[in-house]
Amino acid sequence: MQKGKDCESNRRLDYRVTVYTAVCTALLVPFTTLCATCLAVIAVLFATFLAVRTGPAWALWTLP
Repeated sequence: MQKGKDCESNRRLDYRVTVYTAVCTALLVPFTTLCATCLAVIAVLFATFLAVRTGPAWALWTLP
């Protein structure tokens, strides 16, 4: 009889770990994606700022 209870207890523990893992993954994936997207947007804005600051490429040929 005791053996049956141990098996039932192990199944519950496995289920809790599975739910915990699923919840952590469900929260981690969107945050990771948002972080990467945010870094990409910052990189594009920085590159755009530098490009605007330097000016057009044709301006380099007109310098004396």
